[in-house]
Amino acid sequence: MKRRTFGLAVCAGALLALLSAVSGDAQAQSAVITGKVTGRGGEALGGATVLVEGLGISAGTAQSGTYTLTVPADKAKGQTVTLRARYIGYQAGTKQITLTPGTQTQDFELKFDPMTLDVVVVTGTAGGTEIKKVPFAISQVDRSQLQEAPAVSALGSLEGKVAGVRLIDASGAPGGEPIIRLRSATALTSKSACTSQPCPSTNVSGPLIIVDGTITRHGLADINSQDIDRVELVKGAAASSLYGSDAANGVIQIFTKRGDKLADGRLAVTVRNEYGQSVRPKTIPTSLAHPYVVDTIGTYTDGAGNVVHNGDFIAANGDFIGPLDLPSIKPSGVADVPYTAYNRPVYDAQTALLTHGAFYTNYISIGQRRANTNYNVSFENTKQDGVLRLLQGYNRQNFRLNVDQSLTPRMDLSVGGFFGKSTNNKVAEGPGAPFFAVTFIEPYINLFAPNPDGTPYAAVIPHQLPNAANPLYTLANEHLTTDRTRITGYAKTTYRIFDWLSLEGNYNYDEESSNFTDETPKNFLNSSGVATTGSLVKIDSGGRTFNTGVTLTSTRNLNLGGVRIRNTTKAAYIYEDQTARSLGDTGKAFTVVATPEFNAVDFSTL
Repeated sequence: MKRRTFGLAVCAGALLALLSAVSGDAQAQSAVITGKVTGRGGEALGGATVLVEGLGISAGTAQSGTYTLTVPADKAKGQTVTLRARYIGYQAGTKQITLTPGTQTQDFELKFDPMTLDVVVVTGTAGGTEIKKVPFAISQVDRSQLQEAPAVSALGSLEGKVAGVRLIDASGAPGGEPIIRLRSATALTSKSACTSQPCPSTNVSGPLIIVDGTITRHGLADINSQDIDRVELVKGAAASSLYGSDAANGVIQIFTKRGDKLADGRLAVTVRNEYGQSVRPKTIPTSLAHPYVVDTIGTYTDGAGNVVHNGDFIAANGDFIGPLDLPSIKPSGVADVPYTAYNRPVYDAQTALLTHGAFYTNYISIGQRRANTNYNVSFENTKQDGVLRLLQGYNRQNFRLNVDQSLTPRMDLSVGGFFGKSTNNKVAEGPGAPFFAVTFIEPYINLFAPNPDGTPYAAVIPHQLPNAANPLYTLANEHLTTDRTRITGYAKTTYRIFDWLSLEGNYNYDEESSNFTDETPKNFLNSSGVATTGSLVKIDSGGRTFNTGVTLTSTRNLNLGGVRIRNTTKAAYIYEDQTARSLGDTGKAFTVVATPEFNAVDFSTL
């Protein structure tokens, strides 16, 4: 009897222990939420985001639209939370669910929204916020709009896509960066107004420009427009409360591709090649007649008695004398004598100077999101020849890598880097420059005629009008080149201390170096045919900027008298440092031919 009692006691104890273990496992079990996100007509939405608000837990849908979201056991306490699904071009869908251990299914059918008012923005806000809930105007342009007509410069595609924003190309030269103006004369970014690089924040009253969290002062000409995922723009001082007085004239924030919007497990490879030609839309009108005194065979004489006929510069004895002074003007001063008279040829100097410059772009991008990791890597090669003859134009290569990694359920890490290198063979601008000089060339001048020694492009221009010079000779012999290198890197980590409190730290670095060379070789001929001693100018400039910061963000949902209030409080510390350097030297006389270095220049002219 005693044995039976003991045996029953052992069985009862074992059963109780088993039930306790099962109960303990149930209490420690995670909450698993699965489902499918669909759109119009039941279309599966791959790449949609499903998140649990307030917990910082999210998952992306696979290409079939399905998702699996796991809430750790320490967070699944039977509370009621909001489950939200988002997809670009659709209204966000929400459901109130109870987080209990085990698996539950929650499907979403999102409603198409062409106004995309549920787009989440971060510029000028304490955290990701739906654009319709932001109290001030934020303009956003996503990659679908930017890729309709990709531009060479990063913000070149903003034209016509943001109300009140106008892009102005200051010079039209390849590799140039446009100036952006907001509503008439208010300048948003005016890099060309800077007197040094990097552009100090106090030098130009433009906006704060941020690229992947990096506050940049080096402009956007190096950045590939096809890498941009979206651009957020705040006009005016609305964002100053978060970014300080540096944002008093607005904020332009650029986000590059990261692979986070891809369906889980999907590998996306993008290859894009473009080719085209730049053409001049019209010519500058020029006169095809002159007011000079001529005789019956078309010969006219200058004040010194020198005569010219059919473009040959001769003296009374028939010797070559070089360019003539301006011929005598008729008493009436009317330009009614056609250059074509007396069987003289007429040339189009603008057609001789300009050509159909080719441009092309080769781009490849590889992105993927798998489990807790997403990345995007890209490479681009761009070439712009421009429309001026004899120039090599603008050539740029750049490389970018972005990686996001979820280290733990409460900690995320984002890192990235950018390297860009460009060479720009350009031309001087302003008075005396080739494009300026061509407007002073009279139609009887053949720019392709050789020099007396047979070398191409005659430097001598007859009838010395102010600024008259053969632009082809200048382009062939004067060399202006800028070599530029850009390096950017960043790291950001986010730690969710509690479900309602998160800590974020970041470090961003941006460095630029530029080497400019302007070489006029020894024996360079001026417009009178006189050989000069040449000159050499070199300017090495650049600098670096870095910014670092720590942000503490609290997000609480409060219920006050039946009214649900969402409170977001943010405390941040931001530090920025800039260093600029510039070293320039000029030599005005070469002592050695074909040696474009300062050791070949007369030291007394340095």
